[in-house]
Amino acid sequence: MSLIYFRLYITQALLGYLFDLDSSNVNREINGRMLAVLSEVLPLPARDEPLSADPLDAQAASTSKRKRKGKKIGTLEALLEKHPEFKEIFIDGTEQELPKPKDKARRKDFYSGKRKRHTAKKQVLSTKNKLILHLCRHVPGRVSDLLLLRATGVMHKIPKGVVVRVDKGYEGLEEEYPQLRVQKPRKARRGHPLTVLEKIYNRAMSTLRIPVEHAIGHLKKYRLLAGIYRGKQEHYDESALVIAGLHNYKELGGLSW
Repeated sequence: MSLIYFRLYITQALLGYLFDLDSSNVNREINGRMLAVLSEVLPLPARDEPLSADPLDAQAASTSKRKRKGKKIGTLEALLEKHPEFKEIFIDGTEQELPKPKDKARRKDFYSGKRKRHTAKKQVLSTKNKLILHLCRHVPGRVSDLLLLRATGVMHKIPKGVVVRVDKGYEGLEEEYPQLRVQKPRKARRGHPLTVLEKIYNRAMSTLRIPVEHAIGHLKKYRLLAGIYRGKQEHYDESALVIAGLHNYKELGGLSW
């Protein structure tokens, strides 16, 4: 029932009808029990940083920490230490539409100028073979990808010499983290258009970044992470983490990193 909910994102009333349960029991089973169970057994990506002062986000983070207590790998640093073969890391942000917030301040914060709608933004770190290493808690869609990357602090946990591939939105990243091999497309500036060679270089960089686009696309095959998220905010991040764990389980062919 939980897997059907994540994959198809049908209403809990319909799930209750299909499984002969009251909708309150459906909610209790999925959010109250199965999220915790799946968090314990799946190869979840790391998520080890505080991000928001929002009380709901803090409550969700605290719940997530309790549920994943004792898990063998809980930080990006430990995960990369166990798998030194990950020589390339891909970073990108992804947004999901939310219902228009009733609170005026939240409407302003969650409005994404890029998407022209209210969104929640998450940051994904993946490998060349599309494994998801890190998935941060969501932030308002107004936050830029670069600001989100700085806030998570993941760049400080990546070993020296690892190639970090990002898109052109992460301007100046290579100067901030000289110990890492940051590779990104060139950006045209006013009065300085891209040369032919720079355009060829950018196409090559876009081709090399395809794995993270595929990883995000695989996550969005689960309809809970595609379209408009209509559930409670406190369950959103844990659901996204479990879905990423399901994706990793499929790619790894096992339940352990």
